[in-house]
Amino acid sequence: MSKPDKRYYTYSILGYAGLVLLAVVMFRLTTFHQDTLGFSLTLIGLLLIINCLRFLEEKTGITGKGPIMIKIAFGAAVIIIATVFSRYI
Repeated sequence: MSKPDKRYYTYSILGYAGLVLLAVVMFRLTTFHQDTLGFSLTLIGLLLIINCLRFLEEKTGITGKGPIMIKIAFGAAVIIIATVFSRYI
């Protein structure tokens, strides 16, 4: 693996980890205020951000198993977080 590939994976993982933390904060906020509309808007917003990131990755020519594995892990983390916080609404 070359040096740019390692940098890409590092920044990609950090970016998606930041999105997961942002999702936790948003879900937690909407849960404490018992805001079902905010909870739904949070999910829609995350889907739009993911779609934008996918578009940018396609434009830069980033393909392969690495980005797919990162996206699967991110999706699983968001689904688990949403499931946990949806019990409290």
